[in-house]
Amino acid sequence: MSPPLLTQKQKSRLINRFKHQQTHKLQTLLDTIQTKSQIQKQRTLRRKLFIPVGFRELKVKEVLTVERTKKVKVWEVIRDVLKQRGQEGDVKQKKDAVNASQATESEEAKRARRIEEIKKWREGRNA
Repeated sequence: MSPPLLTQKQKSRLINRFKHQQTHKLQTLLDTIQTKSQIQKQRTLRRKLFIPVGFRELKVKEVLTVERTKKVKVWEVIRDVLKQRGQEGDVKQKKDAVNASQATESEEAKRARRIEEIKKWREGRNA
């Protein structure tokens, strides 16, 4: 017995069905890849939050410039790199200090104004 012969219409239906199945399967695979990659990205971002800031901002180039004669400890490397950054850090710290002093001066001025208002209010109330 020979296999049943298919008409041209049946062949085209089969081909279209297989193409449709292929595109559907491809789309589902792409969707799963995308969701898994998003999940992995979120995991890494959550894990990144548990890393201390000093270690997170550490660069390989800076670590290599710090000379070591004994076993490397992470916190010592971070401390030494921060010392190396000192020149840049000093300028930034000075700017931050100026901004902080301006903020405290404005807070003190507000506090003094508020105290004066309260004194005037009490005087008006007692009179």
